[in-house]
Amino acid sequence: MSTRDETASARPAATADGFVAAERAHRLAKLDALAEGGVAPYAVRYDRDHAIGDVRARFADLPAGRETDQAVRLAGRVMLIRRHGGLVFADLTDQTGTIQLLGGRVVASGTSDELKAMVPAGRVELEFGEEAQLAAAQRVLGEQHEVDRVDSKLVVATGGSVAQMADLFIQLKDSGIEPTGFSRQLPTLDDVFFKFLDEDKEDRHASAR
Repeated sequence: MSTRDETASARPAATADGFVAAERAHRLAKLDALAEGGVAPYAVRYDRDHAIGDVRARFADLPAGRETDQAVRLAGRVMLIRRHGGLVFADLTDQTGTIQLLGGRVVASGTSDELKAMVPAGRVELEFGEEAQLAAAQRVLGEQHEVDRVDSKLVVATGGSVAQMADLFIQLKDSGIEPTGFSRQLPTLDDVFFKFLDEDKEDRHASAR
């Protein structure tokens, strides 16, 4: 390899290092400017009394959605915020883990994979080339499954087992219906959000009776 090639291959790393150094110097200069102007750059202080990992371990046996009268002070970075009507969900993360908050209340805790595991993983998305086939599939599968229509697709909820998914396709075949494509949907953190949103609505409805 020539010296020119070696220089070119090393350029991206050098450029990245230079950007980080320049950005750090820029931010430090802003802090100095605030201090010179008599402004405290870190005026707000908040002392936590637990790490998120400690809370997850301490309340590991507390069912999702169940409340306790014990209060903790947590601090971290808000990685995601979801607003739905008057409710606000937030994913708070520190160096020990992630916890999901609802209006300041803890509604679930765990890693992203642990939170997603709370949501059924057996949703199948089916595509159809004809409206008549889609409508027929919705009617047939709707007798035994929860079915949602999204444009020209059907999203079918199953328990997630291979047998249940196979039974779904057997039902379609016996009815003379053949999808043009299918895929299995894996849970997302948005699915976790809507799960607890629905549970919160059910709890409030039950308490209002």
